[in-house]
Amino acid sequence: MEHPVDKILIKKFINNNCTPEEIARIRLFLEEPGADQVFEEILNEQWETGNPDTPADEAQMQYWQNKFQQKVAEIRPPSQRKFKLLKYAAVWTGLLIVGGLGWYLSRKGDKPAPMAMLTSSTGTGKLLKVQLPDSTIVYLNASSSLQYPETFTGDRRTVALRGEAFFDVKPDERHPFFVATDKLHVQVLGTSFNIRSYQDDADIAVTVATGKVGVTVPGSANTAATILLPDHELTYARYSGKVEVSTVNAADTKAWEQGAFIFNYETLENITKRLSRWYGVTFVCNNDKLLQKRFKLKLRNENLKNVMAALSSAGDGFQYQFKDKQVIIK
Repeated sequence: MEHPVDKILIKKFINNNCTPEEIARIRLFLEEPGADQVFEEILNEQWETGNPDTPADEAQMQYWQNKFQQKVAEIRPPSQRKFKLLKYAAVWTGLLIVGGLGWYLSRKGDKPAPMAMLTSSTGTGKLLKVQLPDSTIVYLNASSSLQYPETFTGDRRTVALRGEAFFDVKPDERHPFFVATDKLHVQVLGTSFNIRSYQDDADIAVTVATGKVGVTVPGSANTAATILLPDHELTYARYSGKVEVSTVNAADTKAWEQGAFIFNYETLENITKRLSRWYGVTFVCNNDKLLQKRFKLKLRNENLKNVMAALSSAGDGFQYQFKDKQVIIK
């Protein structure tokens, strides 16, 4: 079915170039039951620009999100504004992470003031403590990165995470704190929680230590947030989109912060990925059945030989050997 709007009309709408007739078309479009899904599809298209490989930064994307929401509020009846704006905000937050909308940012005279973006990152076997501009403390695990503005502005505090981090968020009811990963968005006011979101892991995990956390999946048909309380963990399967919530010991989840490994019936496949990020080695195992076996083990981040000796003797055990920068599991 042909829709009354397209991306050209949306661009005109945000830039105050629409005729009254075009405004009426957009108003009609926003009243359609499936408008949020169609709008998301339009925004996720490749927006043509002179340099399509250069994504917009977070501050610029936040500026356009706010501008769009203001425009929608102007033409929507007050009783209907809040619900719809929450839906479209999720779409824009997703675009904030993957980039896009560079077309807008090239227009003269309509750019926001540039905001300095900072990135903190860790390499193999390294941990890092980061203090954000609002005094929130973030502990980055190995092979992770965190992007955040030099100064938080606007009505929300937003950061982007790749990898794993433990957050101790400074309470501020007027400015909720958002963490965006490539698949999930986490919102809090003041709490502590762990996020594990490595792109080579099959699952993403959000674990709450204190307070309350809301987790949403952008683009999902079910836009309601899943609310997590202390010692609750949400896992999201990257490939199937399945969401599960379970009860865990949050202290175990953040044990890496204290220099320890705690494997609570984790598969050998997941364990080797964690060890690879810490020790900078590659694990090779052609036995798929063995990779899916689960192990329960707690140990300090000692040298790799001691770790492998303990791991290989747990459960039914397995054989292994070191070869250059590889650990070959048999």
